Amino acid sequence: METYNVIKEINVDEMYVTNLIPFPGIAMLEQALRDNYFIEEFDVNNLWRMYGFHYTDNKRFYIKPYQLELEELREFRNKFDTLLSENKRMKSLEECHV
Repeated sequence: METYNVIKEINVDEMYVTNLIPFPGIAMLEQALRDNYFIEEFDVNNLWRMYGFHYTDNKRFYIKPYQLELEELREFRNKFDTLLSENKRMKSLEECHV
């Protein structure tokens, strides 16, 4: 939650947090394979070719973090998405009052 707290505290103009996508050739893919941290079974050689792989609306997770349960990851994603929506709403209200 440190990332969330920092984002909220500094009140950034734009924010993006994306879910980790294990592309071939990156160390994280090899590490996830080695440590069996994929959430689902995938053909890792063709993972990036799957329909909808690149665009998941940040609702799909591929790799479970080492020190975080999957439910905690989902909670963080929901919390961040709520913060993002609130931020957009506030920016929109500010623009209306200018």
